[in-house]
Amino acid sequence: MPVEEFVAGWISGETFFFLLSHHTQWSSGLGPGTPV
Repeated sequence: MPVEEFVAGWISGETFFFLLSHHTQWSSGLGPGTPV
């Protein structure tokens, strides 16, 4: 696997979990902003 693909996949995974965790916080009313 090319390094570029590995880095791109890692960043995509990190971004996905980052958004997922924040979405969970918003849904629980623990985070800032309006729940989606």
